[in-house]
Amino acid sequence: MAHGASYEPRIRRFPDRPFGKPGTWRWSFTTLALKPVDAEDEAAVTRAINVASTLKGTVLDGGMMTRDTAYLQIGLRATRRYKMVVIMIPRGVWGELGGRADSFVGRTIEVDGTPQIYQSNYINVPITVADQLRVVQ
Repeated sequence: MAHGASYEPRIRRFPDRPFGKPGTWRWSFTTLALKPVDAEDEAAVTRAINVASTLKGTVLDGGMMTRDTAYLQIGLRATRRYKMVVIMIPRGVWGELGGRADSFVGRTIEVDGTPQIYQSNYINVPITVADQLRVVQ
């Protein structure tokens, strides 16, 4: 499903036994549109906390944070309020993405996720599937 797209599913039921008469059920919905955010704009990143977003920024550093979690740091090296913006990546997804930080460092990426404050000093953007992260440059 695409972000910000509208869908109109329909279910049609044919007559059968023992369930009885036929019917058609329809509904519509729109998926959430993600807010575009420049990871180098500290104020924009701050406004995006707890808001589904697409962050775009240059990868500064990366690697394994713990045995089960990799990270990519994007945005500015020094900000006034937060130490860093970090994309949190499960080990399995990290493997799907190539498993090497040096293939990302210096490149511009987009990541779909919801920025969250961690320990009052970090902005984490956790992802769960590889499609949430794209190299754009």
